[in-house]
Amino acid sequence: MFDNDSGNGAKAAADRHAYILERVSENGHVAVRDLALSTGVSEATIRRDLKQLAERNKLDLVYGGATAARTDHSLQARTERNANAKRIIGELAAQLIRDHEMLFVDSGTTCYEMRHILKQRKGLTLLLNSTRLAIELGQIPDANVILLAGQYRPERMDTVGPLAIHTIDQMRGYIAYIGADGLNQDFGISANEMQTAHLYQHVISNSRETILLADHTKFAAPSLFRIGDFDAVSKVVTDRDPGPEWRKYFEQNEIELVLPTHK
Repeated sequence: MFDNDSGNGAKAAADRHAYILERVSENGHVAVRDLALSTGVSEATIRRDLKQLAERNKLDLVYGGATAARTDHSLQARTERNANAKRIIGELAAQLIRDHEMLFVDSGTTCYEMRHILKQRKGLTLLLNSTRLAIELGQIPDANVILLAGQYRPERMDTVGPLAIHTIDQMRGYIAYIGADGLNQDFGISANEMQTAHLYQHVISNSRETILLADHTKFAAPSLFRIGDFDAVSKVVTDRDPGPEWRKYFEQNEIELVLPTHK
């Protein structure tokens, strides 16, 4: 199927690239090992192919392979993706919260959907790195809102970096509500950019409990930057049944799966 003759390298690479993009389009995700087997070239060659395609914004690199391109990580673009699923998850997660709790709520678009129910709770202490969530929840009369210092990212309306990490490292006793860009039973919880992943590593390690919010698309493959293992996670809130393999994995690891009661 593929002409891998060294004298016709450009055509062979173009054929592989077309095949890779076709597979990504069909499945949403490709693995380096599978592509190497199906094309008859080395895994190193496939990694170079994926890197070249990523540089052309044709796909996004993830651990062990690639996914369909989601290169626009702006707040608006992320808000529009799977909007209904995020609303369902945000409402389910917020219903777990009781009055007078201490919470970290991340700056992602899924956690943002918790805001309506959070406004109904009393006496909350809220640790936030989202400026827009701080503005929303700062209107609660008896809420104690703490906004993490740090590097401000206007495209995401949040703070990250060493100052944000230093601030969260001074905190204990809170419940962390965080989202993820990818999930994998071996690789764990992951994000599509490094600064978010680094901050959330500290958020999880300092929390007394972590609740993970993830829509059904996040179970397909890990993202590039690892946040951590599932051993710190007590609950996973999602919009659809993730399937028998994930249900078994969560049961074995004593992680509660929170799903909508009807679809």
